[in-house]
Amino acid sequence: PSTLYRVRTQYLLIDFENVQPESLPAPSDDVPLKVFLFVGKTQKKISLDLAMAMQAFGDDAAYIRIVQTGKNALDMALSAKIGALAAKDDHAFFHIISKDRVYKALIAQLREERIFARCHSNLDELQLIRRHSSPDANAEELSKWLAARGKHRPGKLTKLRNAAHNHFHSLLNETEIDAVIESLRKRGDLSLEGETITYHYPDVPESAVLSS
Repeated sequence: PSTLYRVRTQYLLIDFENVQPESLPAPSDDVPLKVFLFVGKTQKKISLDLAMAMQAFGDDAAYIRIVQTGKNALDMALSAKIGALAAKDDHAFFHIISKDRVYKALIAQLREERIFARCHSNLDELQLIRRHSSPDANAEELSKWLAARGKHRPGKLTKLRNAAHNHFHSLLNETEIDAVIESLRKRGDLSLEGETITYHYPDVPESAVLSS
């Protein structure tokens, strides 16, 4: 299969000095997720519930013990880890869990470098980017987005593939995106003639072909 569209792995990096969650999101096939728990040098305990939640991720979870004490020691270690991960995985999406405002500058710089990242003050704010388990479910979501786009819908198949890729935050590969488009065709949302798309939403006449 083509590797044009790669599945985006999400990384959850928790500043345990700053935020002490009792649990984690459960592992799911819909969310490729790796977890790193950063623990301060003087911190001695974590809850059993959190330890069991980490264990559920198997090799996709790790504890990182900070070797130095002092202001921003953990922040620097977490930032360095993101740099190392981003160097190996140029398709990563990073979620930092911390109330420390110092990460605002880091997030801004990562975005400047076209590295996807967000900072959340707690796990309740975390919104993992999910992909549905079936093409039909993904098609239902994409159809709502297309219906709302009006005359700004992509009019060529290549542009629709790119739009779907971006809409699902690069979590679907090329084969999965083509399956979603085929589901849209079967449900009557669009028809194809070569590369040209005709949409069949109420605001666009069935004969109108968008060329954007």
